[in-house]
Amino acid sequence: MLGGTAEKVHPPGGAHGDLARDIVASRPDLIISVSGQFARLLKPVTATVPILATSADPIAGGLVTNLARPDGNITGVSVDAGLGVYGKRLQFLGETARNLTNVRLLTPPYGLTGHTLLVGANNVGKSTVCEALDLVLGPDRLSRFPAVEEFDFYNAEYLDGEGAPRPLRIEVLLTELSAEVENACGGHLEFWCEAERRILQRGEIELANAPATKPCLRLETIGRYDSEEDDFEAQTYFSHGARPDGSLEAVGKRIKRLIGFIYLRTLRTGSRALSLERNSLLDIILRVQGVRTGLWERSISRSFEICGPAQGVGKWAAKELVTMMSPVRRSIM
Repeated sequence: MLGGTAEKVHPPGGAHGDLARDIVASRPDLIISVSGQFARLLKPVTATVPILATSADPIAGGLVTNLARPDGNITGVSVDAGLGVYGKRLQFLGETARNLTNVRLLTPPYGLTGHTLLVGANNVGKSTVCEALDLVLGPDRLSRFPAVEEFDFYNAEYLDGEGAPRPLRIEVLLTELSAEVENACGGHLEFWCEAERRILQRGEIELANAPATKPCLRLETIGRYDSEEDDFEAQTYFSHGARPDGSLEAVGKRIKRLIGFIYLRTLRTGSRALSLERNSLLDIILRVQGVRTGLWERSISRSFEICGPAQGVGKWAAKELVTMMSPVRRSIM
């Protein structure tokens, strides 16, 4: 049984660095940290006081270099230290339940392939998630008229109990940014701690260069009902890096094109997917590349009008025109 005293402390106003130094200066026999973030602040302050920490991934977070034999004065419990720990858990399972001969380990997609798969029955909200992402990241999504509609709001309630507009807000956090996006959005970047799965806050600049920390970008789309215009409006903004007056800076199509999000909606037939109609697969790809498909469609329609039956060579001319223009059409597909 432990003797002496134990003290539970919290940082005043988020001053984690000052608190770490004050705790070490008080010469404790043991420091217990329930946060890997705070343990990383303690590590450069003391190499002698034992630290018992809980961390998502102590290796990725820079606390230790070896799980079996943690170096230095830090040890503790790991919540998720990667596939090596999963293998150890499977070993324990096999020793406990000896009749198991074939075990499959399922891990989150982001831990293996970098892809996320939404699986569910019909009408559970899979498409709603994709539509929400498109509202924030789609380069041409807000060009629609109207940009948002009544049913984009939760339960279609865009007015509160007093009849005032109730805003719609969707925020997206992006990591693994390209160099182009980082250069274009430098003033709006923040830092994401992968081990803790959170954004670094003020006073944590010393953690920005940690192995598990990477730049991130937050964008948000705000939609609302305009009672004067009797219509809906929406705009995407940078969530971080407000102007001097406190207002958020709008995100233009150029930034969204650099991010590269494409929402390919399901089309029931292959012919529609390869057509140039609005929001088809081909239409989306061409618009992302800046190709104005409408000009091509109008040129084809106008050519068929010129070579129609009124010219006296209707069927023959139309057939020859199709023969000539089909390879051109295929070349842009």
